[in-house]
Amino acid sequence: MTLERTITTTTTPQTITTVKRVTGTVWSVNPPSSVILTLEDGTNQQFKIPAGQKFDIDGQMTDAWGLKKGMKVSATKVTEAPETVVEQQKQITGTMPPPPDPPADLPLLVLVIIPTDATPDAAPVEAASAELPHTGSQLPLVGMLGILALAAGLGLRAARLLA
Repeated sequence: MTLERTITTTTTPQTITTVKRVTGTVWSVNPPSSVILTLEDGTNQQFKIPAGQKFDIDGQMTDAWGLKKGMKVSATKVTEAPETVVEQQKQITGTMPPPPDPPADLPLLVLVIIPTDATPDAAPVEAASAELPHTGSQLPLVGMLGILALAAGLGLRAARLLA
C-alpha cells in the first residue's frame, strides 16, 4: 500500500482596519501631530492626528489648532493592524494493495477414531462407586481465621499506641 500526503500552505498578508467612534475631553493637545483625550471611562489616551483631520466640537468642524484644553470632542478612531492569514490544505492519495491470492487446493486431513475391542489381558473396568472421595479438609478455614485474628490484634495495638 502506498500513501502520499500533500500539504499546501498559503500565506496571505492582510491589513485589518477597525473604525470606532471616540468621545472625550481634551486633556492636552500638541498640534498638528497628537492629542490626549480623557475618555468617558476616565482614562487618558493619546491619539495621533492624521494630516487634514477635522474634529466635531459642538456641531462645528475644526482642525487640531482649534482644540483647547477642556473641550468636548468626538472623532472617528481608525486602527490598522497587519495580520498574516495562513491556510493549509491537506490531501491524501494512495493505492490499495492487491487482493490476496486465493488459497491453493490443499488436502484436508480428517481424523477418525475407531474404537477397538478390549484385549483379553486388559484389566476389567470397575463399577463406579456412588460415594465421592474425601479430598478437602478444614485446614484452610482454620488458617484464614488465624490470619484474621492476627490482623485484629495488630490493629488494636496500633490504635492503642495512637490514642
